[in-house]
This record gives sequence, C-alpha cells and structure tokens, in this order.
Amino acid sequence: MFIPRHETEVLQEKLNQAIENGIGSTILISGEPGIGKTTLVKNFMDNCDSTSEKNVLTAVGSCLDMDGVSRGFLPWREVLIELDADKAAGKDKEKKFNFKKIVKTVFDEAGSQWLEAIPVIGDISSAIFETARTISKDELIDTETGDSKKLALKDRLKNVAKECTGEWLNVIPVVGNLSAAIYKTTTAIQKSKQVTYSQNQQDFFIRMMNRFRELAETNPVVIYVDDLQWADISSMNLFFYLAKNLKDSPYPLVLIGSFRPEDIKNGRLNPISGEIERHPWEEKINNLNRYGAVVEIKISYLSNNQILDFINLQFPQNEFSNGFKNEIINLTRGNSLFVKELILNLQERGIIFQVDGKFYSDETLDLSTLPTTVSGVIEERFQRLSEDLQEVLQIASVQGSDFSLELISTVLEENNFKLLKKVQDLQQKYSLILKSETVYDKLKKIYEFVHNLVQKYIYYQMSEDFRLGLHGILAETLESFFEGDEIFKVAEQYSFHFGVANQIISENGKISFNNIGIESEKLDKYLKFQIYLAENYRKNYQNEEAINKLFELVEIYKLQSKKEAEVKTKLKISKTYSLMGEFGKALPISEKCLADSEEHNFRDLFGIAQNQIGLISMNQGNFEKALEFYKSSLEISTELGDKAKISETISLIGLIYSDKGELDKAMQQYQKSLMICEELEDKVGISYAYGNMGNIYSSQGNKEKAMECCKKLLEISEEIKNKRGIAFAVGNIGTLFLEAKEYAKALDYLQKAKKISEELGNRNGLLISFINIGKIYKAQGNFEKAIEYFDKSIKLAKELGIKFFLSLLLIGKAEILFFLKNLSEAKKIISEGLEIAKEIGKKDDIFKGKLLSSKIDFALGDKENPPKQLLEILTETKDKVEIADLNYELWKMTSDRKYKIEALNLYQRLYSKTQKDYFKKYIEELEN
Repeated sequence: MFIPRHETEVLQEKLNQAIENGIGSTILISGEPGIGKTTLVKNFMDNCDSTSEKNVLTAVGSCLDMDGVSRGFLPWREVLIELDADKAAGKDKEKKFNFKKIVKTVFDEAGSQWLEAIPVIGDISSAIFETARTISKDELIDTETGDSKKLALKDRLKNVAKECTGEWLNVIPVVGNLSAAIYKTTTAIQKSKQVTYSQNQQDFFIRMMNRFRELAETNPVVIYVDDLQWADISSMNLFFYLAKNLKDSPYPLVLIGSFRPEDIKNGRLNPISGEIERHPWEEKINNLNRYGAVVEIKISYLSNNQILDFINLQFPQNEFSNGFKNEIINLTRGNSLFVKELILNLQERGIIFQVDGKFYSDETLDLSTLPTTVSGVIEERFQRLSEDLQEVLQIASVQGSDFSLELISTVLEENNFKLLKKVQDLQQKYSLILKSETVYDKLKKIYEFVHNLVQKYIYYQMSEDFRLGLHGILAETLESFFEGDEIFKVAEQYSFHFGVANQIISENGKISFNNIGIESEKLDKYLKFQIYLAENYRKNYQNEEAINKLFELVEIYKLQSKKEAEVKTKLKISKTYSLMGEFGKALPISEKCLADSEEHNFRDLFGIAQNQIGLISMNQGNFEKALEFYKSSLEISTELGDKAKISETISLIGLIYSDKGELDKAMQQYQKSLMICEELEDKVGISYAYGNMGNIYSSQGNKEKAMECCKKLLEISEEIKNKRGIAFAVGNIGTLFLEAKEYAKALDYLQKAKKISEELGNRNGLLISFINIGKIYKAQGNFEKAIEYFDKSIKLAKELGIKFFLSLLLIGKAEILFFLKNLSEAKKIISEGLEIAKEIGKKDDIFKGKLLSSKIDFALGDKENPPKQLLEILTETKDKVEIADLNYELWKMTSDRKYKIEALNLYQRLYSKTQKDYFKKYIEELEN
C-alpha cells in the first residue's frame, strides 16, 4: 500500500526532463530506517511507463548488509540484469517479471564473467524474446550444447519457468531455442573474458557507462541503488563516476540512490585496525554537491493526514475513534515502517478486530503500554510467534538480508513441504518476509526480510554462543551443497560464516588478533578463501576491496611469521595501487618489499619489487630511476632463468629508451623481446614486439617497415582475437596515414581504434586515440575540433596521472592557441606544460616548451629577451635537430641571414638521413 508523497513530483519532473530534453539527473534520497525511501522510489518506478507514456527501462540494485558491507558490485549486477529483461519485455509488466527471473538464472550460470559480458548482454534479451514468441515445445538437447553443465542449466531454467505466469510462457522451451541462445551468449561471454584486458576499475566504469548510454539512446532509463550506506566502495565509486559523467555529458538517465544519514555519520568499521573510520560515502556526497551533480531529497515523515489515509485504506470500513487514531499518530511519529508494524501488532493482539465486515478497536486498552519504537514492536511480534517459526527466522537472520530455504531445511532436517507452510505463514499471515527474485546456483528458493531492522533484531536477540553455533552449522551446510571446488562459488558467504564461527573474525568482519589459539588447519582454510577472494576482487575491478582483503592477509601472515607470503602479498597491494594511479601509495610499499626481500634473500620477490619500482618511476616520469631498476631486475630474471619475465623487462627497457629518444637502443631491446617470445610461442608478446618495433621505424622515418610491422601486429591480434592488440595496430596504422597526410584514411583507422578502446574500457588506448585524432584536425586546420580533442586528452591524462603525455598535450594545445593569436591563454598553458616537463625530466618537451614560450613572449612585444634566451639554449645543446630549430627561430626573430644559412644547412643534412616532413617544409621556406 502506497500513500502519495510530494517527493514523487520531484522524481517525475526529472524523468520528464530526461524524456523531453535528453538531460538526465542524479537524485540522492536520505532518511531514517523505515521512513519509506524504498517504497517511494519503487512506486515511482512501477508507474514510469504509465505516467510518461514511454517504455522507460527501470532497474533496482540493492546493497545487502552482510557484515556491514555489500559485496562485489552486487547492486550493479542486478541493474544490468533488470535493464536487459526490461528492454526485451517492452511495456508488458508480466513479461518483465518473468524475464528478470530467467535472465538472473542465465547470469548466475555466467558467474563473475558478467563483468566482461556488458557488450553482449543484449543477445540474451533477444534470445528470450524470440523464444517466448515462438513457444517451441522441442524437448531435445541440442547436440552442440548438451554437455552436463548445460543440462544443469536446463533444469534450473525449468524450475524458474514454473514460477513464471502467463499462457505464453506455459511451455517455455528451456532446451530449445533459448538454451542454444544461452550457450551462444555464455560462450561469447567466456571469449570476451579471454580477450578483454581491462586494466583498472576506471576502464570497467567506462564500459558500464557506455552500456547505459547505449540503452538510453532508444529508451529513457531509471536506475535505483538502494541502501548505499552498505555498498562496497567499488559500487560507490561507480555510482559517483556515473553521476559525474551524467553532469558532464547529459543523456536520458535518471540515477537514484538512497541512504541512511545516521549510518553515514556513524562511520564504517575498518576490519584491519578495528577502528571506526569516516564513512566512504560521506566524501562522495560532498564531492557531488560541490560539483553540482546531484539533487538531494530528505524524505519527510508521514503527516497526520497521511497516517489517517493509511489507516483508512488498510481498514476501509472502520469504527475507530479519533482518540485511537491519534494514539497511533503520536506513537509512530510519521515513520511509515513503524505505522505498518504497529498496525500488524495490534491486529495480532486482537486490539483491532473485524465483525460483520467492519473493523473495530478495543477502546478499553491502555495504549501507553504499547512499544514506543519500531524495534520494540518487532520484538513483541517476534516473541508472540510459535517456537518453530522463531527457529526458521533465527537461521534466516544468520544467513543475512536474504536467505535460502534449502539451507534452512537442511539445518532443521525438515522436509520442504512442512517448511514451505511455515514460510507461507511468515510471509502472508505475519508479513515478516518476502519472496526474492534472486536465484543462486543450487539455491533456488530465496526469501528476504521485509526490512533490515527485522533481521537485525532477530539476529541480536540470540545469545552470542548460539549465533556462533549457527554460523558454524551454516558453513557446514554450504559445504554439503557445494562439494569440492564448487564451494568457491559462494566463497564470500562461506568464508564469512566459517570465519565468525571459528572466531577468526568478528560478526562485523573485524580480524581477531587472538588467532594464536585458533587451530592452524582452520586458519589455513580461512586463508585459502581470502586469497581467492582477493584475487577475484582484483579481476573484477574491486580495487579497494582487493586492497583491504590483501591487508587482512598481511596481518594474518605476520601472526603466522610467514615473511615470504607477507612480502608477496604487499607487492600485490603495490601493484593494485599502481593500477589505481595511486603511485604515491604504491612506491613506499614496493621499497619496503625490496628491503625485506634483500634481507631474507627472496631473490624472485626482489626482482619483482625492482620491476614494480621501475614501473612506478616510469609513470612518474623518472626515466633514469626506472631504467636503473629495470636493469637490476633483468639481472635477477636472467639469473633465475625466467624467460617470460626477461622478455617483459627488456620490453619495458625498450620503452624507456624510446621515450628518451635513443631509438637504436630501443630497437635492440624490442628485437630481443621478439626472439624470446618466438621461442616461448607467446603470440601476444610477438604481436606487441612488432608493434613496438613499428613505432621505432616510424620515428626513424622508415614508413614502409613501420607499416609492415603494424600489419603483422594486426594479423596476429586478429588471429588470437586480441582486441587490445587490434586497437594498437589500427591506431598505429592510422598514425602512419596521418604522417603521410592521408587524413581521411587516418581518421577512419583512428576512429576504429577509439571505438575498440571504448568497448574494452581501455583508457590508455582511448587517450592515444584522442591525441592522434586531435593531431589530424590540427593538420587539417580545423582548430576548434583539434582543441576539443586536446582538451579530452588533457582531462584523461590528468585522471590517469600520465604526466609523460600531459606535458606533450599542454604544449600542443598552446601551439594551436599561439597560431590563433590567443597569446595570453597560450602563455598560461605553456607554463603549465613546461613545469610538468621539467618535473619529469622530459628533455624534448622541455626544449619545445622553452622554444614556444620564447615565441609567445616575442609575439607579446618582448623583442629583447626571447632571442637572448634562444642563444643561451643554443650554447647548451648538442642535439642537431634542436640546433636547427633554434637557428630557424632566431632568423625569424632577428632576420639575421647567418641563422638562416645555418638552419638551412642543418635541415638539409638531417633530411638526407631521415625524410621527416617538417624538415622538408623548412628547407623549402629557407631556400626561397
């Protein structure tokens, strides 16, 4: 039952704006538990189609509270599933409900691969739609899809189909067209997993955002993420990213989130330190508000009139006195959950009763004896239940916000029929639980509590020893359902129950530092699952969760005095920080690992630490330090005979030489890498070696050899279906066409590279595409478009923390502004670019920056200092190209013929060795 609220008008206004103008919004809804946040939003979403006369795609993602924090992008997985089913079903509500059940089953089959499935999700929608329409009765297993795994999926789909309604689904062909389509799609998902190499969380976020934009092109989209106070940090980061992106580049998406302010204010437990820290969502809210990217709605309490409306709707013909109604108003203070629970309590106690179709209240009762809080009402209602119903709810509360009847049945040793009767009473008679749409592998009968407060009360009313015992029983029960390695399918739930039961962690997930008394066998078993989860978090782009889990492992290894495992884990932490661009955090950890590895003679870890420090230094622009560590790492890899690591390291050394302009040395490294990769039959390594060699040939002016290498890179990448390699190849080919002034071909190839990088969420590849597309527009004289792409590149380079490209881009933009005579802005930007170039020691950019800065000063009216500055640089450099450029600019500034003659001679000699276009251009100008 829904009581109309004025907040719905704000939501409807934002949806109308998205539909009419294509401008979406982010809305945050806050309020205390039970005030009606979820009911408000879900009612709005249920009516989106009718109020807008559009097929609005809607999806809800819920953050479940298990040990205080939801897991694994859980709400976003639900969102993708629901949007996919909604798109397939159109405006038919019945189809939407049924499709969601089926798609969830399919996604569960795909497991964690859903993260890689974003580009192919639509195939599942199409399969369901076509299957439901044709209503095939074919019960034969397709010979191509009939392995045991697919038979299990068939059976699961049949169970789901039984719960679906509507004649059109009465013979849903779960083994005909649909299973073949599912096989095709899950195979595509698996292939996507193999050939997609997203490097970090931001890459994944781009892919999610692109999917939502794609859906919004044809249908307005409304997404609701409930209970953000329990979201994992990665899910919060994704919400923040989408909200900010929606503000920067609007599209028809209404993004809604809800949270409890009190929970945010109280902070969140750090499971490592045991301290309560600032809640991560607080910073996200503050930043969104500062950026003007969010509208906040604080849910108001129900007014007296709204409570009266609720009572009258619940009891259409009632003879309640005004005094009785006012007592309910005074007790509940406008909290909608309190109103519902109190009325249910009054009915159960017989205070509200029905006679001849009319409802009455016992006016003799002293209402001051009623509970004065929601928790008090829940307590009274729970205590009134029979012992067997209490047992069911107790086991359910230990499982968490949602729970499985299969597990409860096993724990109670009760057949499903009897248990189902009890569950129906709890659902229909007592309104304490709801049927969930969630489906897990082997666990199909999933229910959830009507509210988190109900689950929390029931959980904490049990004694601690009894709770710990139930956690242990649930861990054992999960093991009986998921035998062998199958238990890793429920690694989070299982390890939580196992860890709490054995007091390795607290019920809030905090590590116990009294692990000394814990059996080593149990601690090792717990560790095995934490190692698996940490690696899984890293694969699934949950960087913060991975780091927290890895720090947890470090603390346990310290207690066990396992120094090598501790160092190895810290190196993984450093690598994860590097993927996040947090080099300031990554470096000291790697340096400590280096010292510990040297002290304990962990040679392989010493080499890994050196490589990691080299990589961090390179990203920070400290090429000399990077080269020093790479060379030292290479010695260790050679000593250990690790050819794969040798190949990787010498490629990185080649990259350093290339960045320093030492092209011959770079080529030698890439050729060595190619030989090793060919020996190892490493096709990815072979293809990238050709790509790197092609870049060197291009820089040397040998376009024919460069194109030959690019084609080999493309050929191998297409053969092994490596999309990142394909993007690398077509991008390089586009650059070669750019240098050949074949701009149409160049733009075509670079747009292809850009598209693939967007699909993969490869932001480094996207950055390079933006840079080169900007260069095309600059070369064509389309300076407005050139600046647009330079600005995109600068923004992305800053986000990624890649200073190497940033200095180049700022100087490039300043050159365009100088040409357009926007001198003051050019001066400002060149100063920033030059400062970064000096910071990272990038000599060629320092030279270009100083040269351009002098030209800008000269154009601004300073006719004395710029020539002096150029002469000073001329006395310091020995680089022939720099000397030629300095003489050319000095001639332009002073008209002194000696500089002209010197520049011409130098350019002619340079061009005879390397046929660069700009050498030729200056020669032609100087000869006239």
